[in-house]
Amino acid sequence: MGRALLSIAYVLILAASSDPCCAWNRAAHMLSGAIAYDELAEKRPDIVLQVVALMRSHPQARQFAAKLGGFNSEAERVQALFMYMTTWADDIAGQSAYEHPRWHYINIPYVPAETWDLSKQAPLDTENILSTLGANAELVRDPRAVKALKAIALCWIFHQIGDLHQPLHAISMITAELPDGDRGGNLIFVRPDLHGPPMRLHTFWDGAAGNIDEPSSVGRLARQLTRQPDLQRSALKDLQDRPLTDKGALERWVREESYPLAIRVAYQGGTLAAASGEDRAVTLSSIYVQSAKELAVRRVVLSGYRLADVLGKLLSYREERPSGLRFLP
Repeated sequence: MGRALLSIAYVLILAASSDPCCAWNRAAHMLSGAIAYDELAEKRPDIVLQVVALMRSHPQARQFAAKLGGFNSEAERVQALFMYMTTWADDIAGQSAYEHPRWHYINIPYVPAETWDLSKQAPLDTENILSTLGANAELVRDPRAVKALKAIALCWIFHQIGDLHQPLHAISMITAELPDGDRGGNLIFVRPDLHGPPMRLHTFWDGAAGNIDEPSSVGRLARQLTRQPDLQRSALKDLQDRPLTDKGALERWVREESYPLAIRVAYQGGTLAAASGEDRAVTLSSIYVQSAKELAVRRVVLSGYRLADVLGKLLSYREERPSGLRFLP
């Protein structure tokens, strides 16, 4: 595909990108939140108090509180609060006052037929996960902002940090069959095994990290994973290579990690057959499935560590004296 045709494709994708994209499933987002809580509870309990204090002003605080009644301790309740905060942006789908479908992803073009690097190309959508994540962060840090709006923005940050680590939330593949892009694998169909039903490639990746979404079980899984030598903070090279030093780090996480991972692993360097109909769904190899699961777990764990880092930067101030861990009286 030539560059002239690619520029036309930009316009087509921009027109088509208003459709909602999926995100990591509930289990993956909750795991990210659980890891962030564990990190902060151990190293920065003051940040945990700030999160709880701010969430008391959330317009749906009582809905959050209703989910937190069955836990044995305040620590368990607050860890569950972190988990539910990560899924809130998906849970409010259909509620026009809060829903923002384009805030979950960014469409950076990928054209397998091209040899030039597109990772630094301008996104195909000006309203995207990076532009709105930055705006949400500014809102949370603004001491003059209404607390209810800050709590909403904080929930979006919890969710968006997870989403930007899902490789297919950073890309749209352009092919001759899909000249307006595949919307991060949403228009490509695969089968995880020979006898299973077809599903969208994006959906497969959303669930690749697992399906455990009961809070206590997620909390145990978070502790098990972060104790594995290869998943400990000190072992994750991406944390050292791209630390949270400034706002530009968020874009580096997308362009230097998620985008190339999508190309190399999800799209297999452009060799994965792009079946745009369920009847032609490609059966994924067992090696592909296993590699995807391992990478997805690693990306979710990484997002949990980074969520803790982001919160540490955003909330390292005191608007008021937090009144403890109890969420609602």
